[in-house]
Amino acid sequence: MSNYSSIITSLNSKIEKLVFLHRSLEEEKMRLNAEKQDLLKIIQQLKTKNNYLEEQNKAIRVARDMTEEGESSLDLKLKINEMVREIDKCLALLNR
Repeated sequence: MSNYSSIITSLNSKIEKLVFLHRSLEEEKMRLNAEKQDLLKIIQQLKTKNNYLEEQNKAIRVARDMTEEGESSLDLKLKINEMVREIDKCLALLNR
């Protein structure tokens, strides 16, 4: 009888350890999932910022390519306005 009692006590002890480890792992899993969500948000923010900066960089390159030596900003504005008018005409033709 005493042998069974010690086996049961040993099993109870092991079960308690397993339950404790299970709870610890569940808590760790929840913490890691929360951290993952935070990191995914940061990644999305960085992608958005990267896209914005790429667009700005593209605009700067276009502006730099359009300006030639000695060309004033007024001339550049006139060129841009002319391009905008041309785009508007194309859009009007497409909308017919």
